[in-house]
Formats: sequence, C-alpha cells, structure tokens
Amino acid sequence: EEYGDLFDVVVLIRGGGSSTDLSCFDTYELAQAMTQFSLPIIAGIGHERDVTIADSVAHTRVKTPTAAASFLIDKFTEIELFINDRESRFLESVQAFVDDNKENIKHISEVFAPKVKALIRQEIGKQNVLETNLRISSRALLKENKSKSFRLAEKMDRAVRHKIIRHKDKLADVPLIIRKNLSHILVNKKMCLEKYESIVKLSDPKNLLKKGYSLTYVDGKLLKDISDLKTGQKINSKLLGGEIISTINEIIEK
Repeated sequence: EEYGDLFDVVVLIRGGGSSTDLSCFDTYELAQAMTQFSLPIIAGIGHERDVTIADSVAHTRVKTPTAAASFLIDKFTEIELFINDRESRFLESVQAFVDDNKENIKHISEVFAPKVKALIRQEIGKQNVLETNLRISSRALLKENKSKSFRLAEKMDRAVRHKIIRHKDKLADVPLIIRKNLSHILVNKKMCLEKYESIVKLSDPKNLLKKGYSLTYVDGKLLKDISDLKTGQKINSKLLGGEIISTINEIIEK
C-alpha cells in the first residue's frame, strides 16, 4: 500500500485455466489482505459457476477479465459525462460572470469619473474659502494689533502662504492618485475577463470533436442517457467536419 495514493482501484484477474486452478483464490491470507486493503478490489477470475473466497470478499465481482475491463470503462464514461455536465454549467456561469463584469466596468467608468471631478471641484472650493478666510483673519489681526512689530505680520503672511501652497500641492496629487487607482482596477478587471474568455475558448465543443469525440442530439437536445431513446427516432451526430443523421432500428442497453 506504499503507492496507494497513485491508484484508484485494484483488479484481480487471471489468464485462463481450469476449475482446479482456483485453489489459490480460496486462501485465508489472500482474503484477509483483500478485506484490509485500502483500495476497492474488482475480481474477474473467470468462472461464473465457481465462486471463490476472493470473489466473495471483493468489492465488486464480474464474470471475466473482459467484463472487468468493460465495468471500468463504463465507470470512466459515467465520470466523464458527469465532468462534462459540470464543465458546461461552469462555462455558462463563467460566461454570465464575464458579461456582467463588462457592464460593471463600463458602469464604474461612467459613474466614477463625474464623482472624481465633483470631488476635485469641491476640494478646490474649500481651499479657496480657506484661503479667503485666512487672509481676512490675518488682515483683521494686523489691524487690531498695530502695536506689534511688522516682522510678526511678515511671519504670519509667510505661514499663510506656506499653508496655502501645501494644500494646493495635496490637491494637485489627488487626480493623479485617483487616475492611477482607477487604471489599476480597470487593468485587473481586463485581465480577469481575458482569463475567463480563454477558458471559454479552450472548452469549445469543437476542440472535443477534433479529439475524435462526437455529440449526439435527439429532438435538438444533447443525448446523455440511452434511456431517452426510442426505436424509430432520428438522431443527429455532430463530428468534426459535418453531421450524420441516423434512424434508430435497435437499442441495446447494458
């Protein structure tokens, strides 16, 4: 069991022989090992009439090695159909997500830009009011304190100018910061959209047809289960390069 993580199932089969060759499958040691093994065991020893202990303790018993292979192929087909169904649903969700986000990005660009401009105008207005108020306050203070030295007036004026310049510098950086952040958001959204579009293209059914698969439709719907068919129906099989229209004469279920 050292490499148990590398495998999914164990198949116990033999290459032919008589009933007298089955004694090796009736040992206690083999039965104990099979019951305690971490992986499921499929027994296809090859004798329908003779049931060995190994057949009894196996997870699944089939008649022959060929039947064991058919059993595994059927299971793989079921899993493949299940994965294909989930893949189709996933791709539909991804496509819907891509479409929704395209509209969202466009909406963000249309809504966010006017708000940024309004914010800049608002901050500039506040700055102008602040500048006016400071100048008025400075002049009033100078008039009320004429006895103070002229040097104090110059110092206050320099302080006011410095504060005005500092606020203007901050406001000048605001549009640049906003544009940079908005550009980063748009780039990330574009990369996400390109990624999802690549996934959709890779999962195009045409790629499956190129690998030798075919898609069968009944009444315009994808055929997933043989129980959905009836004799006399027409089926449409799509292959790479064309389609085949067939009429069902006989249905063989396994």
